[in-house]
Amino acid sequence: MMFVQSTLASEASVAPDSSSAVTYLAETGLHYTRAVAETGQCSSVAVDPTKTETDPVSNRIPEDKSAGASEDLVTTLSSPSPVEEVTATVVAERCFNGKWTKTEDGDSTETTCVCNRGWKGKECHLCDGRVRLTDPTGLISDGVGNYSVNQQCAWLIDGFAAQRASSSQNSSTADTIDRGPAPTIRLRFEHFATECSWDHLYVFDGDGIHGSPLIGAFSGIIVSDEEEQETVFDNMTLPSSSSNSVTSITPRFQPSLLQKPTPEFTAKSGFVFLFFYSDAAYNLTGFNISYAVNECPMGDTGTPCSGNGVCLDGVCTCDGGFTGAACDRLVCPRNCSGRGTCDREAHRCRCQEGFAGPDCSQASSDGYWDVVPVSNQKRAFQPSPRASHAAAVYRDQLWIIVRCLEVNWKEQGCGIGLQLLRLRLRSPGRKEALSYGKMRKEGSPDSEALTGGEDFMEDSLQFIVSFDLTGRVWITIHSEGDKRPSWRFGHSAVIHGDKIYIYGGTLAREGEVVNELWTFDITSHFWEPVRVVEGECNDLLCGPLASTGHAAVDIGGQMMLILFGHSPKYGYLSYVQEYDFGTAEWRIVRTHGARVQGGFGVAATWDPVSQMVYAQGGAFSQSTSSYVITDAMYAYDPDTRIWSLLTPSGSPRYLHSMVAIDGAILMFGGNPHNDTSTSQGARCFSSELFVYEPGCDSWHRIPFPRQAERDWWGESPERFGHSASVFDGAMYIFGGYNGRMLNSLIRFTPGDCGPRQTEAECVIKQPPGRLCRWEGSKCEPPK
Repeated sequence: MMFVQSTLASEASVAPDSSSAVTYLAETGLHYTRAVAETGQCSSVAVDPTKTETDPVSNRIPEDKSAGASEDLVTTLSSPSPVEEVTATVVAERCFNGKWTKTEDGDSTETTCVCNRGWKGKECHLCDGRVRLTDPTGLISDGVGNYSVNQQCAWLIDGFAAQRASSSQNSSTADTIDRGPAPTIRLRFEHFATECSWDHLYVFDGDGIHGSPLIGAFSGIIVSDEEEQETVFDNMTLPSSSSNSVTSITPRFQPSLLQKPTPEFTAKSGFVFLFFYSDAAYNLTGFNISYAVNECPMGDTGTPCSGNGVCLDGVCTCDGGFTGAACDRLVCPRNCSGRGTCDREAHRCRCQEGFAGPDCSQASSDGYWDVVPVSNQKRAFQPSPRASHAAAVYRDQLWIIVRCLEVNWKEQGCGIGLQLLRLRLRSPGRKEALSYGKMRKEGSPDSEALTGGEDFMEDSLQFIVSFDLTGRVWITIHSEGDKRPSWRFGHSAVIHGDKIYIYGGTLAREGEVVNELWTFDITSHFWEPVRVVEGECNDLLCGPLASTGHAAVDIGGQMMLILFGHSPKYGYLSYVQEYDFGTAEWRIVRTHGARVQGGFGVAATWDPVSQMVYAQGGAFSQSTSSYVITDAMYAYDPDTRIWSLLTPSGSPRYLHSMVAIDGAILMFGGNPHNDTSTSQGARCFSSELFVYEPGCDSWHRIPFPRQAERDWWGESPERFGHSASVFDGAMYIFGGYNGRMLNSLIRFTPGDCGPRQTEAECVIKQPPGRLCRWEGSKCEPPK
């Protein structure tokens, strides 16, 4: 966005005889807005040349062995050297991150803007190359106004150098001080708005890409002013100096934004490496990220530990009654809304009968959201965060299948550190980016499991774990035997009997899309590959097809249906594949009715009430090389093999989830972003919950509690690539991706039909997420 690296750097230079007013706003924490542009004020800081030395030949900052850096470290020479100056080719009226230089040629004198290292453009307004930061605090930005297309910038925050610099101010012998424990580095996203899914900022907890845990791959609108509207340009054209206004260019879209808590992250290695990449299409206002070495998170208060705890070595120890990394959340939010009592030992509210949710603010009869509590959460084992996994519940246990190795162990045990994902994930289509294949689960009403997935791990540290939904504890499971499937994502999983069936997906190491079918025996803990019997073919196309990002459903315990997906050989798939549990026969069947295009990341579920399969959304093919996100809703009758086109949801998305509860179809989350030119906003992740009523062929949206994210939600509920499962009449959401991999388990419990005493109340006033029918003298869900 606007700000740059060092709080010690000087103000941007103004061209001689220029009427432009350039104001230094870095200290205020403001970012570049339309109002600022119209007044001719721009926040900008010039990089201090002594802080950003690089190798002028390779444009790589040389290694600093004295700092104890690894060979991968992008760092500086041990002694300062002048920064190479790059002269802009066009005469500018403003010089944001450089200095004015006069060149005399005979009788003429030309004044040009000479950029400091790390900046480019006619006005030195765009980030460029690699920069090492050694101040204890600072600001990182992509530049002034909207960032450019095809832009690549990198920053290394050297916490050890900052720590030495801080010590040298207090000790004449600072250079002889041992390196000591690694300092912590706090990152705070003051502003972040990039083109969803295509322009990313990668943040690593380490001195480079290789071997450093990936904190997150951020994209889309994450932090922006509530009243501000993002402006997208087809290509980067800085507003003219004469107008000083970004409104001179017609915006592609102007989404309204809901203000959310400011994201903060802490790195513990002593280094943070950030890499920004933009593609050749659209661009937004970019980002401002503040950092501080050995300082604690502040939340939205501007005070370390929010004034509710003690800061020690960059970590908050919260006072009683507060929780969260910044001690900014109450253990019992809103004092349990006056509808419960606070259990400070368990860190939760005990709600009165009829009320629910973390703050007891939601009437249970109207449906409610809550975070599934974990017993002894501070000491309990937690699964590694992941997305694009598959889920199923068996009786009262939730299963996650991942491999545990001795490599990449972190101090807190298996799966706590998110390791670098080999960035080979691709969403089928014209562009490449981080994209996570969708997994589906289905099972008997009282069973669910989670399998595989993607978790930013080069090697998974947990092969299989389960969550006891009754005892509320995570359990490690040891697989027996030597056979087991390779780590994968984009596969599907269903339960039949006491076995979990996983099919297809993309192998994480090789990047190969496979057609493998495996079973995991929940009783014996043995894995077995399944040899299928070839059955019916379709136009000489016989299964099983290699597929990723498909959906799978269990049809009444008789067969498994595989729907949609993407094949490297056949592209987007529209075929319906059947697997018979009894005969092991695999068929690709001929379907009739509505025309169905191939799709990726489609959500699907089997509804035992209507005896139909419902499928919604997905990335559907427009051609062999492009796709569009759809809001289409289909029903499939497995007996007649007929597709029907239903009322669309009005909300396109993919990599979302869908479940059926007592005849109601619930759809949650997903990625609602189409290409920027047709999108209604740069939203990559959704927390929207929709309910479809098959009998009425109608949709309605259930609003997410407005107070949830700021008051009692440990992390944003927005996500895609998660799993959704049904247990005891509630929908359980696990994991997913929202710039970071998630491992939270949240739950939506639909409303209750019981309190409705008359037929009119039962039929007209349906509780959120629940369908009710008047049966005799009672209001009950359909059977």
